[in-house]
Amino acid sequence: MTFFGRSETVPIRTQQVPQAIETPVTFVSAPEAYVRFAYSRSSDSMANQIEGQDYLCFRHNDQRLAFAVCDGVGSSFCGNLAARILGDGLLDWLWSLDIAYVGGQAALMEAAGSFLNKLQKQAQHEVEAYEIPEEITGLVRQALEAQRAYGSEAIFAAARIDHPGPTIPDGLVSILWMGDTQVYALDEEGQQIDIGGKWENANRWSTVHGTRGQVGAWMHELKGVGRVAAFTDGLSAHGAKLLDYADSLLDREISAGARLPTSDDVALIDVVLRTPRYEGHPDPALPDPNAERPSLEQIWNPTGADSYELRWNWTGHGKARFMIQEASNPALSDSRVIEVPAGDLSWRPAGSQEPGHYYYRVRAVNRRGIVTPWSELRQTRVAYPVPAAPSLEPVAPGGTPTLNWSDEGDSLEYTLEQAASPDFEEKQAVYSGRGTTWALPRSQSPGTYYYRVQATSDGGSSPWSEVQKVEVTVPVPPTPLLSAVAFEHRRGSYELRWQPVPGAKRYELEESERERDTTEIIQLEETRYQVEDQETGEYVYRVRACHDFGCSEWSNEQLAIVAPPPPDDTPTLAIAGPDDDHVVRLTWTEVPRAAEYRVEISEDEEFHHARIQNLAERELTLIRQEPGQLFFRVCGSNSGGRGPWSSAGRIAIEPDKPAWLEAKLIADQRVALTWGAVGGRATYVVEMRVGSGRGASYDEVYRGVDMQHELPLPPKADTLDFRVRAELPGVGSEWQESAPLTVVTDALDAPRLAPPESDPTGAARLQWNAVEGATHYLLEASRERGFGELVTSKVEGTRITFHPPAKGRYWFRVRACLGVQQGPPSNSVAIMVRRPSAPRLWPLDPVRADTMYEIAWAGVPGSVYYELQESPTPEFKPEGVRATRIFHPSQKVALAGRSAGRYYYRVKAVDEQDEASMWSETLVVEVR
Repeated sequence: MTFFGRSETVPIRTQQVPQAIETPVTFVSAPEAYVRFAYSRSSDSMANQIEGQDYLCFRHNDQRLAFAVCDGVGSSFCGNLAARILGDGLLDWLWSLDIAYVGGQAALMEAAGSFLNKLQKQAQHEVEAYEIPEEITGLVRQALEAQRAYGSEAIFAAARIDHPGPTIPDGLVSILWMGDTQVYALDEEGQQIDIGGKWENANRWSTVHGTRGQVGAWMHELKGVGRVAAFTDGLSAHGAKLLDYADSLLDREISAGARLPTSDDVALIDVVLRTPRYEGHPDPALPDPNAERPSLEQIWNPTGADSYELRWNWTGHGKARFMIQEASNPALSDSRVIEVPAGDLSWRPAGSQEPGHYYYRVRAVNRRGIVTPWSELRQTRVAYPVPAAPSLEPVAPGGTPTLNWSDEGDSLEYTLEQAASPDFEEKQAVYSGRGTTWALPRSQSPGTYYYRVQATSDGGSSPWSEVQKVEVTVPVPPTPLLSAVAFEHRRGSYELRWQPVPGAKRYELEESERERDTTEIIQLEETRYQVEDQETGEYVYRVRACHDFGCSEWSNEQLAIVAPPPPDDTPTLAIAGPDDDHVVRLTWTEVPRAAEYRVEISEDEEFHHARIQNLAERELTLIRQEPGQLFFRVCGSNSGGRGPWSSAGRIAIEPDKPAWLEAKLIADQRVALTWGAVGGRATYVVEMRVGSGRGASYDEVYRGVDMQHELPLPPKADTLDFRVRAELPGVGSEWQESAPLTVVTDALDAPRLAPPESDPTGAARLQWNAVEGATHYLLEASRERGFGELVTSKVEGTRITFHPPAKGRYWFRVRACLGVQQGPPSNSVAIMVRRPSAPRLWPLDPVRADTMYEIAWAGVPGSVYYELQESPTPEFKPEGVRATRIFHPSQKVALAGRSAGRYYYRVKAVDEQDEASMWSETLVVEVR
């Protein structure tokens, strides 16, 4: 793209659209671009005559154009403030940025984030110093003050358009955004360009946190871009289609939306670039900056008449004919072309034009048919007719006094006047805007007021409406709600609070003391009252809100009890009993300031789960028959709290001893003990003495709640004595002794264990000599040489086959036994198993033909997988064998139904070292 040389720099012009008034659709001609913009507040902001939450500003000269559209977040502190600070800051930063050296949209995004975080520090000071407008009162004002610490927030869309020049020959478009403010880039045919990015309302800028979320960015050379536009969510329902709206339609839609109760603010900017294609150069790729073109004069139509004349000048060579292009918006999306007779340098519309904005430009066609570029774009307006006088409705009874008036006509604004007399000699404009409703402020003084309203279009103002008389009687403020008393740690100190009431100038707090029957009215301007060092008593409070014309009803009541200080002294506790009748009597000394005494009775000295009794007298009698111990303590108390506890006292009642204790020998060299139960939740302690010789002592062998116990027979014992007693916490019964238990003392010889033999399956065959007098033998097997962990087997004969469960070394020894008595161990022998043990297949009953059945086996520790073979013959010939691999820990496999016959199965285990066991014994399955 080429650029046109410029002899001098065009002055910089900045437009900051005000937030406190409505700006209808407005057209501005800028170097290299045409701009239309508009601003409108929501119905709520117009009714309350406060600033809108949106903000729009832009700046241009012959080198670049930049704009910012910001939308304040309504839930933050004064979003209008954040929008204005952010908009002006973004515009200054974008305008002065050395865009040619940014290096791409990623760098632009990073630079924008850094700038926005720096702007936050400046903005925070402005938020702290910002004075909320006087028009905002009551609860809304208080809510805003509460939000001040959280800061003000806004979202935005901003753009900079660099026209082609020496620094940027192809021109550049740079767009930034945070949030969901809509921004569009269109090509020269009017088609939307995808600029990508995320459009999420959670991305926003805060005067406290700076950027919250991600900044979006898009950069593109100017070639191919014909239009850039942005607008806030007050127009989001229209979407991109509003870019084709005529100015008059766009203005009507903004006005209609602003009158809806749920309306939102509107800020719109639409930049149409004067590209070679838009300007109408015969060859847009090679535009001629010196090409001849007509010069269209400004259209003279100051009154907005429906008939006007276009004039232009032609300094080109030869006689030419002309074409006029007429449209309703600067993008010329709905244009029509009008042919003008050759030689004519003026044109008038054939008939009366409808109200609205009209855009015109002209071009020449010479005798050779060469078409010139279009002239400068000019705008004129046809004014709407003077509106009729609005119809002002009287104030409806009940609720907030509100005036309403009719809405008939287009592009109307209204002025509402207030006066103290019907002749309106002294009048005041109380409302100006597009709304059709106005609520009298709560601060309105009582009296008689007169109101009239006038409608104004661009064609003039209507007559005044009929006058409405309004009687303002100020209602008393609403009744406040008194919160519960907030007590502090100091006795007699507390605080009373209630919510602010709209319209209240002061509050009256009533304090009544019950016992003294006194009442005091306290005058306050705050909504809290602090009480310090209040005397002992019961105080009743209620509050009401007042202004200059009356007071509300009294609020709910709240009670504040100031209790006396708790007792300081410690009582002395004395305990007598229990006597023969099981009576226990507690007494204690008197404590000053005690209104009553608190006695705690517990079964543990920490007084967990204690029973509590509150007594006016200084003694307590109770009957205690159950065995165990009890702890007692006492303190003085009053409504202010309790005093210190006395020292704890204790009584103990012994439980009965168990009625009997029996001891006898049982199998496997063990002794069985049983004894009689006692009442209560007793713990039994059993002690044993080995031998009755001199100096033998008892050792504890059991402690628990059961009435029976088994223990192994001690070695080398000839006589055993046992005794038992019952215990409760802190107390125990007498001992109950058993009859002495005599143990057989005949000695048995140790067997001699022969070296083991191994069979093909890995099992060990063990054999030893017979011992005279032995009734059976006990084989002990262990994986440790010292026989730390034993596996024992009772053997009736003198041989056994041992099947090792896994690979490794095993040690064996054997003992001769006579009844429960065991002899000394034999010599020990060992075997080394180098392969896994063979699995054992579980037997299976005959199954029906063509029915599924399951083959299962006992697992082998350390196995990785098992190999199962099926054969039609017991020899497992290779040609008929089916093999299946099953991975450990699975130890079974389901097989599909087989036809009738006999099937043979065997399985082996394979470990991590790929060592395989012997095949298991064969399992035969009958299928019938």
